[in-house]
Amino acid sequence: ARMERIRRSPQFVDGAFQNPVGARIRPSGSTVEFAKTYFQKEQRALRTPNGGVPVHPTTLADLAVPPVSGLRLTWMGHSSVLAEIDGRRILFDPVWGERCSPFPFAGPRRLHPTPLSLAALGPVDVVVISHDHYDHL
Repeated sequence: ARMERIRRSPQFVDGAFQNPVGARIRPSGSTVEFAKTYFQKEQRALRTPNGGVPVHPTTLADLAVPPVSGLRLTWMGHSSVLAEIDGRRILFDPVWGERCSPFPFAGPRRLHPTPLSLAALGPVDVVVISHDHYDHL
């Protein structure tokens, strides 16, 4: 039933998902302007939320009950998502560190702690790393 709905989607073309509009590869403007926005301290503050980020607490008890629909997505912070699809568990872009960086003193900080430790998460069937940026590794 789920695959039939997917096949009927206007984004399902020739057996694959297609974005409805083209994706921008890089931000508009010069590389220098982009670097200023990214690295200047005063500009960094503009990228941080003014208030807290609302989070629905996730517990082991929540994950122990299979989703009625067969589908559940649980955001784990940063880019990390646990997808449960028809009894399979897929972990996308597992980032459990405090920062998305190879260095403990640089890179974006978490806006809140992970809802569960990686060990508490339990077994997963597949781990997907979408691409090689530190916020996805």
